[in-house]
Amino acid sequence: MPDLFNSIMLILLSLGCAQGVFFGIQLFLTKSHQYKNRFLALLLLFFSYRLLNQILIYFGIGKYDWWYHLTLELSWCYGALIFLYIKASTREQYQFSKGDRLLFIPVLFQIALSIFVRSQNFYWDGTRESLSWLGYWGYAIWMNYSTVPFIGSILILYHLQRSQKILAEIEPTVRNPTTYPFTKKLLTNTQRFYYLVVAIYLVDFLFIRFFNREDYYYFKRFFYNPFLIGISILTYVLSFEGYKQRKISLINPKPQLKEKDRKVLEEIAKKLDQLMRTQQPFKNPNLSLDELAKMLGTKPYLLSQTLKFIHNTSFYPYITQFRIEAFKALLLDPKHTQFSLLGLAYSAGFNSKSSFNRAIKKHYQVTPSEFRRRLLKEIGQ
Repeated sequence: MPDLFNSIMLILLSLGCAQGVFFGIQLFLTKSHQYKNRFLALLLLFFSYRLLNQILIYFGIGKYDWWYHLTLELSWCYGALIFLYIKASTREQYQFSKGDRLLFIPVLFQIALSIFVRSQNFYWDGTRESLSWLGYWGYAIWMNYSTVPFIGSILILYHLQRSQKILAEIEPTVRNPTTYPFTKKLLTNTQRFYYLVVAIYLVDFLFIRFFNREDYYYFKRFFYNPFLIGISILTYVLSFEGYKQRKISLINPKPQLKEKDRKVLEEIAKKLDQLMRTQQPFKNPNLSLDELAKMLGTKPYLLSQTLKFIHNTSFYPYITQFRIEAFKALLLDPKHTQFSLLGLAYSAGFNSKSSFNRAIKKHYQVTPSEFRRRLLKEIGQ
């Protein structure tokens, strides 16, 4: 049975390794969306490298031979590459910044420690005294405990959380339905998997080391192989989906305006700005896009495009902003001190208490009463 299990494991890891290499190279050579595809390509190649290390061990290679000193684990880069892949997928003009480079500092730290720890084998003669205090405990904690994969999992969870935040900040109107839902689901499931990984590491370590007071050897633990299968599965999914989506972003690209069309919209924008200042149509609580377009002598779809391409907004947020400014002016006018907040809101064009409260909360993150208090405090009243 152990031989059969090892054979199945070897097949699964080999398939994951081969697939990661194949699709990693294909993605690296893809000319469109280069940053996005290259981050994913590097992630797949590092996954494949980790699986290859384990495959070599199945054949007795890499156990305290010269391969052992070359096959360093680089798992602390996984989380950073996932985050950068998501970040590059949500930017139309992404550039690799200095801040992005800093994400790989933990990897350099991991490499330095791995080299130091593995070099202790040159001095080891079978006794603890043959190593320095730092060398002995560095080796024990680094190689015999689950320190490396545990920290790697924490880093992955940290970067998955940041990736989830990036996804949540994408406006629903620009989310690409072809890629966004799957990516969100993938991040959520990967996050759940690594929460499970961290939990098992902690429970297993505490149970073996402290409750049973036994020596702890990570590479002999029951979950060692199943977690490698997890990396294989992630490699399968990312390879196929990443390659399929290699020319697609998580956001719909903004349509480009022709120069003559932009000039038309800019003229409408000038008329709109003048109309809003002079006639203040926003004070009409029932104002609609069609009615405002009629006042401008243009078609509703042209007004909608003007708001979208020139003002980078849509009808209701545009009108709401004017109503909020009108409310502020009324609030500061001594002639209106006898009016309630809701009365002033109605005078500014809001048509209900709920829409008024929602607008103030969205723009200033406070209630209308708190907003009034802060505003009056600023002007010394």
